[in-house]
Amino acid sequence: MELVLLILVPLAFAILIALRPAQEAKFHAVIGTLLAAGIGVNALGRFDWGTPATMQLSGAWDCCRRSGCVSRSALILSRSC
Repeated sequence: MELVLLILVPLAFAILIALRPAQEAKFHAVIGTLLAAGIGVNALGRFDWGTPATMQLSGAWDCCRRSGCVSRSALILSRSC
């Protein structure tokens, strides 16, 4: 799920920044950046550095496959790399 959040959080804050007044842009940009950085640190902490070749955060791919964002062929390609 972290991989999906690392994509969606910056997009959501970019939309928020575009819709809000310019005076609030810096505040929202900092909050969005810190939130994305926190999610990234969490993903780094969960990663098993002993076996880096395996797809360890595959829960994000399952979520994308259920919602239809990623095709089956893309999933097969990512597992074969």
